[in-house]
Amino acid sequence: MPGNYNNGVIPEDKNQALVSAALDKAKSFADKLADGKAAWGRGIPIIPSMWYKLVSSGRSLRFFYRMFPIMVDNSKCIKCMRCLENCPAGAIEKVGEYPFINRNLCESCQRCVAFCPAHAIAVPDKPAQQYRAMEFEEFFG
Repeated sequence: MPGNYNNGVIPEDKNQALVSAALDKAKSFADKLADGKAAWGRGIPIIPSMWYKLVSSGRSLRFFYRMFPIMVDNSKCIKCMRCLENCPAGAIEKVGEYPFINRNLCESCQRCVAFCPAHAIAVPDKPAQQYRAMEFEEFFG
């Protein structure tokens, strides 16, 4: 699922074109992978290993999550606790009547952002359009 950090509000037709192109690219890669002919990316081989070293410690990601935390807007929250019940990292707890996202546990998968029926979970002060590849009922069956 595309990250909601960079998912600004865009026209629906443009969004559908981007999704369609991404699905075509993913299918092409999967076909090549199944045939044993897949190659990931291009460029100087040292860059991926440098990137791996940078992010594998977790420091850069923790810094990013602290700079752009995902938070619950209690004024919009309908207290359904869908986010708490479905957080794969167990990073959401109930504090008083509302869910609270623990920044130390949050892995920023943004499942809570995508499936919040009230659009109450987001990065504060960042305009974005809620995105999900499928509806909640399809995902959780």
